[in-house]
Amino acid sequence: MKKIISNKYIVVLIISLLILFPMNFSKNITAANPYAYFYDVYYILEDLDGDGNNDGATLEFDVDVDTADLIEVTVTARLYSISDILIDENHIRYLTYFDDIDYKSLIIGPVAADGLYYIEVVLEQTYYPAEYLYSDDEYLYDAYKEWTVMVYMDGDNDLEGAALKDFNEMEYAGGTTSNVNVVTIFDRCSADYETSYGYSNDWSGTRYYEVRADSDMSTMNSYLVQDLGEQNMGEIATLYYFIDWAMTYYAADHYALIFWDHGGGLDGVCWDEDNGYDNLDLFEIWYALQEYYIDFIGFDACDMGQFEVLHQIKDYCDVFGASMTPEPGDGWDYISSISSLISNPYMSAEQFGRIICEDYIAFYPDTGVTFGVYDINALSDFDTLLNDFSLQLISALPSYKTQIFQARLNTRMLGWLDSCDFYQFIENIASLGYAPLASSASNLLSVLDDALIYTDSTQYSSFYGLAIYFPAIDYTAEFQQYLDNDYGMTIIGSTYWDNFLADWRSELSVLIPSWDENLDYSGSISSGETKIIQAYLPATPVDDAYIVTLSIEYDMEVSLMTWNEERTFYSSSFMPLNIPETVGFFCDSATFAYFIVSSHSGSGSFELSFYWIDVTDDSHEDNDIISQSSTLEIDTTYFMMGMDDDYFEINLNAGDTVTTAIEFNLINDYDLYIYDDSYSEVDYSAGFSHPEVVEFVAEYSGNYYLYVEPFDVSYIPYYTISTRVTPDEAPSIVSTDHTPSSPITGQSITVTCHITDNMGLNSVTLAYNTSTGWVSINMNHLGGGFYEGIIPYQEDATSVQYYIIAEDNYAHVTESNYITIIYTPPEPTTESSFTGFILPLLIVAILPIIRKRKKK
Repeated sequence: MKKIISNKYIVVLIISLLILFPMNFSKNITAANPYAYFYDVYYILEDLDGDGNNDGATLEFDVDVDTADLIEVTVTARLYSISDILIDENHIRYLTYFDDIDYKSLIIGPVAADGLYYIEVVLEQTYYPAEYLYSDDEYLYDAYKEWTVMVYMDGDNDLEGAALKDFNEMEYAGGTTSNVNVVTIFDRCSADYETSYGYSNDWSGTRYYEVRADSDMSTMNSYLVQDLGEQNMGEIATLYYFIDWAMTYYAADHYALIFWDHGGGLDGVCWDEDNGYDNLDLFEIWYALQEYYIDFIGFDACDMGQFEVLHQIKDYCDVFGASMTPEPGDGWDYISSISSLISNPYMSAEQFGRIICEDYIAFYPDTGVTFGVYDINALSDFDTLLNDFSLQLISALPSYKTQIFQARLNTRMLGWLDSCDFYQFIENIASLGYAPLASSASNLLSVLDDALIYTDSTQYSSFYGLAIYFPAIDYTAEFQQYLDNDYGMTIIGSTYWDNFLADWRSELSVLIPSWDENLDYSGSISSGETKIIQAYLPATPVDDAYIVTLSIEYDMEVSLMTWNEERTFYSSSFMPLNIPETVGFFCDSATFAYFIVSSHSGSGSFELSFYWIDVTDDSHEDNDIISQSSTLEIDTTYFMMGMDDDYFEINLNAGDTVTTAIEFNLINDYDLYIYDDSYSEVDYSAGFSHPEVVEFVAEYSGNYYLYVEPFDVSYIPYYTISTRVTPDEAPSIVSTDHTPSSPITGQSITVTCHITDNMGLNSVTLAYNTSTGWVSINMNHLGGGFYEGIIPYQEDATSVQYYIIAEDNYAHVTESNYITIIYTPPEPTTESSFTGFILPLLIVAILPIIRKRKKK
């Protein structure tokens, strides 16, 4: 039943005129747990007691049981009135014992009032479950839960192990509960992909599962509803019947449909290896959804966050969620998201989508991931506004094509530069200064803002999350496929976006500069910009490869990528700051190649140069063991043929900050290790991406060793290696001071200083001398870079000289200037006239008085 019909009472009236017919779908299903399946259906009341009122109904069902089975059947009649739904208005309980009886008819009624009644049949187990339970060839199922989550889980490929892991996550989260159904169609592969994930319970084929709670993450313990045999997950019928089965037998107020597998944007989703790698394309997804309306549709698959995908399903759901970029193989965090839904089954589709996004982003704190959730209902004007924007772009092309091209290049690119972050492109266009185009861009941004429920990324700081097909390169065949709508997209035919792309394509040939590979190519680039250069290349001879280097100015961080139109080769380089980029590739036949230069920080000029390299040549051999290490100079980039282990040595000074990086074709995998002079490991970089970069500080002056290991090399066996060194600077004595500034002979002197050193200070010493020789004392650390020392009282000294010595942790020493302080002698002391003259007179006057008193 489509959710778009909002008045449930109209639905009730319509259904009351109909008797449900059996579906043309296999019903051979074993109900291992009779509690899980109920039969819910509307029946028209009849006059069962002959009083002229339609006050009852006859319910017939078949039960195939064994002799020892004890069956308890409960029948509950629920009245739907016009104003309210009365639960358990009448409750009639039948306790019936069956022996080997195959047929039983129950009469329900009479009831208290006429009306349409909802009949619920419950099969309760006492000793053994019934083998089958069905009525009128319909399954018994549990209806009217809050949510049913339907997962279209295609594990019939190299993601089989990840599918098993996520299935176990759904079980761990709690699976099906009293308010939430979690059901899947799960297709596994005949190839042995699950072993690497630690799973041994192997089976091949396609199954319906009701996911149930289970804390064992190594085993599937959910209820197998039906084994369908091998099904093609790339077929419309497989998707259609799964949705139909789940929504029929796991009815709920809200539905979520999740596509789980590889994703390919315009190419669709869910590749089935056991069926010739057939997959669901966009047309097939659209066609399968025709009879259904679903609250939330999400794609746990790569690159499905595109406007073309959203447009394809916008008439069949309320909320859409997907990733614009590739997803890790393990996909979403089902433990957190399903647990949250079980804890709050009354959440809306918007809330559920937001939770999925938040949990997914939090699941990969150290991996670049993106996700967005969108309100489809807010996009009712999207086609109209996209049409206006497209027409304004067409109008502006003759005069603004260069600016539009640069706006496109400055937009976050995806894939092979064939798609881009559409929201960011619209923002770039809005700032061009062409009023009609800016106005249409602003209107389109406004409706997109209204549609955004939530978006997040660990990869980008400003992120909307939906791409659109908009090539920056003229891929002849692919471009024509899009314009001819070979993908079966609804966005073509209902908008003018493809009309703009047709005009845009004709401009690309003059917008991309060409490069003669026999000459160097020079250009300039600003921070944040991307440049594309194209070159027509002849085929390389046997054992030869093209090598292209990108030289840059100082304080620039750039990347270089290259591929051809047929995408038979791809290479990229993204070395750390100030290190040139190098890419290498074979060219089996003459082709157009594209070179993409992007500045991630810094602006300046760059230069591209071509080389032909014999891939069998390595001028640094033999260096396969550490004792045969080849010497490398620092601050130099070397090109190496990496067919076996390579060892190198570099000479460093203590305290040097060292950055060593190796770059190679993404198809390959090299690892980098650093050893000290005792052959102990200092650091390493051994990831599955490139470049491999190690940063460390030299603890001593002398030789260090670099080891490059070819972990997995299947393409051109080359790499570049660079070592950049920032020498440790000696400590800097920023200031010195002393108090008192003019000490008196005999006073102590407090000396303070401010010292900085990035590598840390080992000691700060105060040295002073009067006339008896130099004395050194350690200064006390006051906090930060401030230190204090005291020159004690110096008897009979007329002056003192001092200076400060700062030594860092790598024995680099800085001394301050010598400072001389002159002691000020104390002023001479003299007696006052009172004590020297007046006091004797007073004594003479007082003595006679004292004597007289004694006589008395």
